[in-house]
Amino acid sequence: MSSRVVFALLDCLLSSHDAALQFDSRPGLKFLVQKVLRFDVAANLYRQAGISRTVYTHVLLELCMRLEDLSVHKIRQVLGDSFEVPSADDNMVGF
Repeated sequence: MSSRVVFALLDCLLSSHDAALQFDSRPGLKFLVQKVLRFDVAANLYRQAGISRTVYTHVLLELCMRLEDLSVHKIRQVLGDSFEVPSADDNMVGF
């Protein structure tokens, strides 16, 4: 897959996660869906939110693991500087 496709997938996963969380934060909408679809319990997208975040994290970890010289600088390049990483030591990634 090209990097463009991978980053489009990551954007979709984040959008899916955000939409699921927004849906779950609106109890009125959840109960409306429950009534319309005649569910026994209120509808929720907790599982969808969890799965999309898990796949997103897994893809990012796979990208980082495939880098030859893993450093904070390289990780920042891959992630597009969207995350703050401590800059105490740019050669090691602390966990």
